[in-house]
Order: sequence, then structure tokens, then C-alpha cells
Amino acid sequence: MERHGRVGLAGHLLGLVLAVLVPSLALGGATAWHLAGLYRAASEERLKDTARALSLAVDGEFEIFQTAVLALASSPLLRLEDSRAFRIWAVTATTRLGGAVVVHEAVQGYPQRLDTMRSEDALPDPVPVTAPATAELVQRALLTRQAAIANLIEGQASGRAQAAAAAPTPDAQAVVTMAVPAERLARLLADQELNHGAVAAIVDAQNRIVARSDDGGASPGAAAIAVPLGNGAEASGMFRDTAEARPVLYAFHRLRRAPGWSVVVGERLADHRTNWLRPLLIFLAGGAVAFGLGLALALSLGRRIRSPVLALVRRADRVRGGTGAEPPPALPHSPVAEFEELRLAMERADAALRAGEAEFRAAFEQSAVPMQQTDCATGCFLRVNRAFCQLLGRPAEQLIGLPFTEVTHPEDREVDLAGFWRMARGEVPSYEGEKRFLRPDGSVRWARIASSPVRDARGQPIRTMAVVLDVTAQHEAEAARRSSEAWMRLAQEAGGIGSWDTNYETGTTRWSDENYRLWGLEPGTPIQEQFILSLVHADDRQALMRQQQMALDPNGPHPMEVEFRIRRASDGAERRLLSIGERSHASDGRLVGHRGIVQDVTERRQAEEQLRRSEERLRLAQEAGGIGSWEWEVATGALFWSESCHHLFGTDPAQPLTDADWRALMTEGDGPRVEAMLDAALAGTATVWETEFRIIRQGDRALRWINGRGSILRDAADGRPLRVVGVAMDVTERREAEERLRLLAREVDHRAKNALAVVQAALRLTPKDDAVRYAQAVEGRVNNLARVHNLLAEARWSGTRLHQLAEGELAPFLPARTGREERAPRVVLDGPSVLLGPSAAQAISMALHELATNATKHGALSMPGGVVRLSWALDHPAGLLRIRWSETGGPPIAAPPERRGFGSRVMEATIRDQLGGAVGRDWTAAGLDCALEVPLGRLASDLDEGVSDRPLFAHGQV
Repeated sequence: MERHGRVGLAGHLLGLVLAVLVPSLALGGATAWHLAGLYRAASEERLKDTARALSLAVDGEFEIFQTAVLALASSPLLRLEDSRAFRIWAVTATTRLGGAVVVHEAVQGYPQRLDTMRSEDALPDPVPVTAPATAELVQRALLTRQAAIANLIEGQASGRAQAAAAAPTPDAQAVVTMAVPAERLARLLADQELNHGAVAAIVDAQNRIVARSDDGGASPGAAAIAVPLGNGAEASGMFRDTAEARPVLYAFHRLRRAPGWSVVVGERLADHRTNWLRPLLIFLAGGAVAFGLGLALALSLGRRIRSPVLALVRRADRVRGGTGAEPPPALPHSPVAEFEELRLAMERADAALRAGEAEFRAAFEQSAVPMQQTDCATGCFLRVNRAFCQLLGRPAEQLIGLPFTEVTHPEDREVDLAGFWRMARGEVPSYEGEKRFLRPDGSVRWARIASSPVRDARGQPIRTMAVVLDVTAQHEAEAARRSSEAWMRLAQEAGGIGSWDTNYETGTTRWSDENYRLWGLEPGTPIQEQFILSLVHADDRQALMRQQQMALDPNGPHPMEVEFRIRRASDGAERRLLSIGERSHASDGRLVGHRGIVQDVTERRQAEEQLRRSEERLRLAQEAGGIGSWEWEVATGALFWSESCHHLFGTDPAQPLTDADWRALMTEGDGPRVEAMLDAALAGTATVWETEFRIIRQGDRALRWINGRGSILRDAADGRPLRVVGVAMDVTERREAEERLRLLAREVDHRAKNALAVVQAALRLTPKDDAVRYAQAVEGRVNNLARVHNLLAEARWSGTRLHQLAEGELAPFLPARTGREERAPRVVLDGPSVLLGPSAAQAISMALHELATNATKHGALSMPGGVVRLSWALDHPAGLLRIRWSETGGPPIAAPPERRGFGSRVMEATIRDQLGGAVGRDWTAAGLDCALEVPLGRLASDLDEGVSDRPLFAHGQV
């Protein structure tokens, strides 16, 4: 057919093919390029999100160790002299966490006080710390008074590099460090779901690897990943490492708990490029094939290809409009081979596009980061991945078609819905924010959402693509941090601690509100040096000024500490403050300031003074009461005595004692008994032990009685005795008093029996033919015994003097004195002072009573003018007391009595039978002359010499 200047069908087809394919391919290429860029950005964001998520997990792990080491450092068990209780707790903590605990003294060199990697019996290592990283960690904990994480340090026991956490004790006298096992961190990384070929690592501030997720990684301490430090302000970022044989793309995120540390996630650069270049290459290859086939078909088919061309145009329009999830209808077969090949090429290109969509769907479903798509018209979920389902705790079947507001916390719905609709209407290009998701079990998960719209061919948003990051742990950590800061603030207020900061370059000084309160000033009051010094006690100003001068000396002591008194400005009260400061240096080491804390220690100093006085009063009370305190370690046998206890036993307080030394002080008779009682108490369940025993006191070798009483402290787990704490008291005087009481009781019993025996003898010997005379005789003799008993009782049965006994016996027979005149004496007593025991006093009194009774009835005392002369003398050579009774002026005696009366028998029964003496009578014309002889040894045979210290005999007249 002639064309007549017109372009033929082939040209029109060619133009049509060009008009259709070129824009389509250009749009497809741009789309592919855009998708490739999205793939690349998504892949990089995936690496960043993975590094960020791992950093949160590692921060949580470090927070566990910091919390544990803070709890160990704050334990009251650490202040006890016996560290075994603290060691048990520390071992329990390290068993669960897997690290070792070391306690360093806050002195030069930071020597160890305790190490859980060593046996309990091993002594602490006094050698100062030589590892610079360990010393820097301990020093940083002491300066900041907070828990800290160190760079890799070499373990003293294992010799391997490892991380460590440290915290100071509240009094800054020691620092507790705990090793952070690298294996634990490696397991944490390995438990994360990383893409195939990806590797994660933890790097310290010196770019040394702490732990890696792969088994074949470098050992802890290796420097294999150089994280770009920059200015230290970047929280996260990306970098490439081309030094290796196969370059790697890394994403890093800084750790909050360990300044300078990072979590690094790496992926081979070739794999990364393959992920985002593959769709573009496939599309370009398919487009090129389609374009060539279209031209060939246009040139060769002509009119015969009109229908296939139209089909191709329709297919091109479909490709331009996008590829759906379902495969499009197949193209009709063409009789032209080129068109058929073109058809097949178009099928392959469409399959490649569907494969790219499948890959995107696979990446969406298998991503470790929660992702979801939402319909812009209804706000319902269109697609969710597995990580998003795990975040919400619901299966995909329940979420698809559900409005996102149904799983949003009620308090966050309004803000979240407003942001979504603004993005759906095209008012904003994207939406980012935080909200809370509700799970079926009622729990809440915090999430950070980054959402972008997916637009149709007209540019209208049809659905959103959102990436969701679980930040629940971060929120919980932040809440815990705020709570910890609140508790710390309350603790500082309760402890009276203020802070201050001075900058020498700017000349400014900042005080905390608590510091103002300590000085009695309103917060915000200008800090003027002269005014502040005027509040300081005059005796302490020089010391405070010297401390300020030392702060400017780079070679001065560090840290600096001074204690001074002030007169508080608000009420004028005198308070004692403790200031502890340190220097502030710039990055180049230049001294730029001084900072520190101030604590009110008034009550503590007063309490220390009261405690000292209380201890002094206790010591004086123990010494005055003869009481000593002691403590015995059952396992070691160590014995701790107070100074007063040493005085009780006569030992030297400067010499240490053991259990064997104490046992050696006991007498042989009491030692086995006391040891058996103590062993029985320890072997049983008793909590109290008490006994009395005798000791030979060292020094004067005196025999003393000791009362010992102790409380047995046992292990709460197995009841094993640990310590015995008690007191010792000298009860020698009490024991001696009890012995005297027992002797006195026996003596009273003996004397009562003697008195009853005398009464019985008086009753038996008194004539019974005349009842009246019998009664009078018995009554007189019993009264005599009563008088003697009264004399002995008044002297507490310590005996009585013979003169007092005779005067009391003869007083009833003497005439009474009338008016101012006094008659001549009827009885004359003459003799030395002689002490009589109870038995001798009763016997001699009975004899004198019989002589006086006889003299009153028949002798010198029966007539006026009659006189009785009673005299006695001590004949030491003969060992006798000689008593003479002489009567004169009585009735004349013609001859001695023919019979012996009752009185004679009583005298013989008492003097001769009871005392072993003799009785002699001489009846002269003047009257009776009676001689009594009593052995000196019988005068005080029953006298309690422990009661009376009076001599038995004294020379001289009475």
C-alpha cells in the first residue's frame, strides 16, 4: 500500500510503542529507583533500629549490675567487722548475675578488703591496685558518689579483659566493684534475631570489643571495630569499614548507662547493596527487553499486529498503573513470533515485579522491627507483621480490619487520631509520636511510631506505612531513674547534704537549695565571700581559708575536706558543717573550678560525744559493780574481754586471750564441770548459759568466785552456735556471806539445843515436893537464861564480857537507890576484861545465879550490911580462869551444910560437866567462899571469830 506521504502502520506502531513504552519505562525506572532508595533507607533504618534496640537491652543489663552494686555498697553488713554475712550476700548476687564482687578500701592504692573469687579463709590482698582501669573506676566512683561502668579491665583472677560496675559506700570509705561477664553480654546479643550474615558487638569507649553475637568473634578486649567518636554528641549513626577483605556497613548507637560505649550492628556491604539494587536491575533488564521487542514487533508486524499492539498497550497501561498481588490475565497469543516473544517478555517482567513485591512482603513480615499498614479512609489495619503482633499480643487475624484506635490507650487516642487524619488528608508529609498500646492481658506497651503515606497515581494517600519501636523498657528505666533521683533528693534532704560549684573563669558560684538551708539563707541570696566568712566561727575561719587556698594549688590534696562551725543566719543556731570538694578541669587539663558537697554533721558529732560518754559511764558502772563483759567466737576460740573483765580475772588487758587461757584460770574442781555445762549448752538448743565457778586470780593468786552468764547466738539456717556474748561478776563476798549464814544457822540450832538442855536439867534437878518453890526456882533459872540470851543477842551472838554478865546477874539483888543518897555497895566486882562464848556465858551465868540466890536466902545478901565480893583472874600458865565468890557480913555459920542442895548440883552440872571446870566451897564463919575454875580453851569454844574481832582477854581492872 502506498503511503502517499503518510507514515505507515509500522511507523505509527513504532511511534505508538515509543509513546507508550518510553514514559512507562521512565516512570517504572523512576519508581524502581525510588523503591530501591526506599529499600536502601529501610535496610539502613533496620540496622539503626536493631542497634538502638540492642542498646536498650544492654543498658538494661548494665542497670541491673549498677543496681546490684549500689545495693551491695549500701548494705549495713559491709560496716560490720565480720564480713562473712556480707560475703554470703555478695556470693548470692554473683551466683545469679555471674560476676565477681571485690571491695576496695578508699585509701591510697585502693587495696582489696574482700574478693568473692577467693576462698573465705584467704586474707585480703593488701597490695594496691595496679591496673589503671580499675584504679580509674574506683576513683570515679568515689568522686561522683554514683555507680559507674568501667572500660574493659583485666580480671586479676581470670586474666581476661572484662567490664565492671562500681559504687561507693554511703560514707565513701570503700568502693564495691562487680565484674560484668562478657559471656553474659554475648548471650544477650546472640539471643536477638539478626538477619543472616549480620553481626552485633558491644564496643567500649576505647573501641575495644566487649562482646559479639557470633561464636567466632574476637575475644573481649580486641580492637576490631573503630566507631567514629566525632564530638561525642551523636547518639547513633552509620559508618563503613573498608579495611577488611569484604567491606561492612555498620550502624551504631551510644549506650546511656556507659558513657562512650556503643552497640554496633554490621552487615556485609555487598549483601546490603544486593538487597536494594536487585529490583532496579530486574526492572531495567525487563524494560530493556520489552523496549527492544516492541520496536521489532512494530517494524515487522504492521497491520497484522494491531490487535497484539492494542493488547500490549493495555498491558503497558496496567504496568504503569502498578502491579497487584494477583497475576494479571495472560496476553493473547500472536502469530508473529516477535510479538509472541514480546508477550513472553512482558510476562517475565510482570513476574519480576511480582517477585519484588513478594520480597518486600517477606522483608515486611520477617522484620524484627514492628511494622503495619493502615487504610487512610477507615483507619483500619491492612497489614501487620509478626513483630507487630508480638508487640500487641494479638494474632494477625484479630488485627486485620480492626481500627487502630481499638488498641490505643484511651489517654492517647485523641492526639494519635488527630495526627493520623492530618497525614491522611495530606496536610503533613509524615507523622511521628509516642503512644501506649493495650494488650489483651491489660498490660501497656510504650511505642514510638514513624508513619509515612503511600499514595496512588494521583498523589492521594491511600494507606500508611508505619514503623513501630517498642520503648517500654526505656520508659520503665526513665521512671526508675526519676524515682531514684527523687529518693536521692529525699535522702540528701534527710541527711542534710547540700552541693556547690565554683567556676574560677566566670567568677560564679552556684549553691543548691539545700545548701542555702544549711546556712540559714533564702535560696538565691547572693554569695559574697566576706558575708559567708562572717557566719563561720572565729576559731574555724583560718582553716576554711587555708582550704580555699589549697583548692587553687594543682599539687594540693585531692579530694579536700574540712569541718567547721557556723552561726546559722536564720536563727543564730551554732551548727557544724563538713565540706568535701574536688577540682574541676577542662578537657586540656586546665583548672577551671571547684565543686563539692556540704553536710550538717552537728547531730552526728553530738551523738559521737554522747556515745563516748555512754561508753565511759558503762565502763565506770562495770568497774564499780565488779562486772565485766565478754564475747567468745565458737569457731575460732577467740575471746574478747572488756577492761573490767580483765580486772576481775587479774589478767593484762594488753595481752590477747583465747578460750584455753580462760579455762586455765578455773580451779581443778570446777573446770571440768563448767566445760561440760558449756559444751552441753552449745550442743543443744539452749540460748542462755549460766554457772558459778572458782578461779585463781592472776597477780595475787587469790581464790575468787565468778558468776558467768552468756547468750548463745546461733545460725538462723542450721542452729549452729556462732558466738556467745555475756557478762562475768565477782560473787566472792556473796558466797562468803552465804557460808556465814549457813554456819550461823547451825550455831543457832546448836545453841537452841544447849539452852533446851539447860532448861531440861533445871527442871530435872529442881525439887518437886513444893509446887510454889518449884515454880519459883524454875522461873528464876529460866529468867537467868533469858537474860544471858538477851546479852548474847544484843552482841549478835559474838559473845559477852564477864563483867557485863555478872553485873546483869547480880543487879536484881542489889538495893535500889533512893533520892540523892546512895547506900554502900552490896556487891563488889573486880577482874580483867574476859570475853565469854555463848556456852561459857550460859554456864557461868547459871552458877552466879545459884550463888546469888543462895546468898539472898541464906547468906550475906539476906542481912543488911552484908557484902559479896566477886573477883576473877586469868592464870595463863595453868590455862584457867579463876573466879572467887566471897561473902561477908551475913548470918554466922557454925558448920558447913550437912547435905548438898540443888544449887550445888546445878553448879557442878554447868561448871564441871559442861565446861570441864571445877567447883570449890569453903564455909567460914564470915560466910561462903566459893572458887570456880574454868579452862581458858572452853571460854570461847563456840565463839564465831568471823563475826567479832574483839580480843578474848584484856588486862586491867573493870
